[in-house]
Amino acid sequence: EKVMTQLRQRDIPVFLPTGNTGDKSRIDWPACIPVAMAIGAINPEGSIAKYSNHDSALNDFFAPGTASALLPGGLRSTATGTSVSTIIAASQWVRLSSADPTLSLWQIAQLIRDSGPIVFDAQFKYGRKIDIEAALLRQTVQSE
Repeated sequence: EKVMTQLRQRDIPVFLPTGNTGDKSRIDWPACIPVAMAIGAINPEGSIAKYSNHDSALNDFFAPGTASALLPGGLRSTATGTSVSTIIAASQWVRLSSADPTLSLWQIAQLIRDSGPIVFDAQFKYGRKIDIEAALLRQTVQSE
């Protein structure tokens, strides 16, 4: 937690998966550490995946939880889980921070919150989806 706090003070986020047991009252350690960027999964239909753990006080964002994967030997497969969401969220964060290197960690998080749609699960738990295109567009408009 100390190292993650030091990184956050330097505007470096630490992305961690919320877990895949479908627990809707808590997220896994270490994503539950408040300074972490806790990332949950969205299913292909656009709602919070049934398997994605959720804690409305600690979940930061949601990202797609299914993606193509390249396996050893060049075989292709599909990967599913909050670890996939975490990789997608981190890469989208890098894309946004690269588009405007002057943005702080807090400013990027706020930009994502302001531009991403609210997503729900079957129990009406909700969170904010990362919509990188909307965030980039919003930042472009704000910069002009």
